[in-house]
Amino acid sequence: MNRCNACGETHLDGALFCTECGAYLLSETDSHETLETAIHAKLDSDVSTRPLEYRLGFGIKADRIVFVIPSSGRRLTLDIGDSISIGRLDARHGIRPEIDLTLDQGADKGVSREHALVHNSEEGVVLVDLGSTNGTRINDWQLPPEQPHLLREGDAVRFGKLLVQIYFGA
Repeated sequence: MNRCNACGETHLDGALFCTECGAYLLSETDSHETLETAIHAKLDSDVSTRPLEYRLGFGIKADRIVFVIPSSGRRLTLDIGDSISIGRLDARHGIRPEIDLTLDQGADKGVSREHALVHNSEEGVVLVDLGSTNGTRINDWQLPPEQPHLLREGDAVRFGKLLVQIYFGA
């Protein structure tokens, strides 16, 4: 177990980001390369430490989803209803996503106004890229447009170039 230096929340060893405040847990550095290396190390860690659903290839069914955005330190927790839209606010055209990444330098990092959707399916919680201009990557895998992909605890998702860590809550 380790403790977040920013808020004191306790986490399992190997966690990259605090689920309470979004702080980076593994070191004091802001280095992008170090962050990328840590994420890859976490994703490549021993699968026996991952949840059973992950090891068996099943999706996780959840009532809540947590988006941790390391670059801004924001942590967004939402109930998963029918769907959650992800993108950037464009009031002029009536685009108002539930997860608005404008404040996280979304425009500069290639987040489309209508970038992606998250919703519960029979298989678990899925992410669907809506044909965004700069694409969506999950753990360095390019998500094909309009194709649902099961999300798992701790997934590293890039909307364009904006990194978001995904966690679930009951």
